Amino acid sequence: MIDQLPDDILIAILSRMGVEEAVRTSVLSSRWRYLWKHTSIYNSETLEFDDMYTDTGTKMDETKFKDLVNHVLKSHQGPLVESFIIRYGNVRDRSIDIDKWIYFAMRKEVESFELNFSSCDVWLDFGYKFPEFLLSHSSCSTPSFQFLRSLVLVEVDIEDEVVRYFLDSCYHIEEVCIIGSNTTKNVEVVGRSPFLRELEISECWNMQSIKISAKYIFCLTYQGSEISLQIERTPMFFELALGGEFCESFIYEPNKHSSYSFQLKNLALILQAEFPFGRERTIAPADLPRLHALERLELNIESQVGRSLLFFTSLIKASPRLREFRIQIDYIVTVPGYTDSEIRIMMPFPEVSTVESNGVDHKNLKVVTMVGYCGCASEEDFLVQLSKMAEQSLEKIVIDTNCDYYLNTDWVMYRVTEEEWEKPIENNKQKNTTMTRFHAKIHAEKLASSIASKIKFLIT
Repeated sequence: MIDQLPDDILIAILSRMGVEEAVRTSVLSSRWRYLWKHTSIYNSETLEFDDMYTDTGTKMDETKFKDLVNHVLKSHQGPLVESFIIRYGNVRDRSIDIDKWIYFAMRKEVESFELNFSSCDVWLDFGYKFPEFLLSHSSCSTPSFQFLRSLVLVEVDIEDEVVRYFLDSCYHIEEVCIIGSNTTKNVEVVGRSPFLRELEISECWNMQSIKISAKYIFCLTYQGSEISLQIERTPMFFELALGGEFCESFIYEPNKHSSYSFQLKNLALILQAEFPFGRERTIAPADLPRLHALERLELNIESQVGRSLLFFTSLIKASPRLREFRIQIDYIVTVPGYTDSEIRIMMPFPEVSTVESNGVDHKNLKVVTMVGYCGCASEEDFLVQLSKMAEQSLEKIVIDTNCDYYLNTDWVMYRVTEEEWEKPIENNKQKNTTMTRFHAKIHAEKLASSIASKIKFLIT
């Protein structure tokens, strides 16, 4: 009966389908062959391709995916494309097709371009290298990225010279994100790119240095090994996110970061366990980062159940203007081949006592959020300590009991009275999660009743 519908209705239906599904209808009959070309997909200012089937969660065949993309790009009739996204995690060879996709983006004068080759297979290193042929496209009559505003490259090797091309030649560029490039080593944002606001360099393990001296940049994200980071003459810079070894440098070597840490308003730190080797942290650093302007602090940490979290009160002490604090905890249960004591050494922060974390009356902290709460005593001690530190200012504590810890063990821990007990539950992960979240919520409610009543608790 659908064949009896008028073309405009069929075109409206196809426009609401995914790219692949709409194109596939061209084989139904001679009438359907060209219908999809009249849809908004065909003339769209946004083209997005993903080789992951949304209904099954499986990857599309490589040849099938490339044929689909090539067919749509060849048939595209719109003069310009505002946003062009390729997410292609099933690639196995360095195909010339990808070079053509980049050239298409240049011809269509895209403003937002994402090339994402991240794969579910963590051991797969495709090693696609961003082509340098675009460096020769400097004439006004040849395609270029001159209108580009956002560039996202994931698992794409890009040389420093090509990064410099984007920063020098793309006058309007506002965002640059490079993740997993093996050839990016030294990035400089110095006096160029007057509109650049955000820069991310993550998991580029051969990085050596980042130098930023730009008037309007306000946000930097860096996750990786220790590098030379120089940030100067950046009056708008106020947001920083750090992960990997360099994150520890920010905490334990504050003098290296004092030239810019004092102006930060938002700070996110990702502290992960160091496998296979770690540096045992037994004491808190004598000095702390200068965080005099900080208003929001976010921590994402890996820890062991029961390990004291009181060390992180030192960062709150160093932030007198802090208004919002959020901590997300991912608990490590076991690591094959390692004992509990060896795992403890790999934790990226020391354990400190309640006495060491005392002595501050914080006047501005208003909201505390804990995500990954499982109900152990170390979490209670931490939240109680924060409530004492900010007794006059703290307004709300949010506790999220969605904790992956219980998905990794058949033995769950929860508090029933004043002590912790272990209780086996049948080997069913979903039931474990439901049961233990129930007990975690009960414990959180008891904690809430024991803390000053003026503080509002939100428990989920």
